[in-house]
Amino acid sequence: MSDTASRPIDQRERQRRYRERKREQKRELRGVFVDLGDIADGLIERGYLQQWDAEDQDKIAAAAASFLKALSGS
Repeated sequence: MSDTASRPIDQRERQRRYRERKREQKRELRGVFVDLGDIADGLIERGYLQQWDAEDQDKIAAAAASFLKALSGS
């Protein structure tokens, strides 16, 4: 675990991050249930994920983030 992960974030830093996300219109989605198999298949078809990474949730999340970033034109 890194030092930053174990240290609490002070209120100013949290506020700064919140404002940055708001300015960039970034939101975290929680409680959204998806079929990772379907998501992985779509990402593989579009070239964002390798077949051998289809069971790795971190790789799927990174590929989905790349896909959504490309989709949004960022």
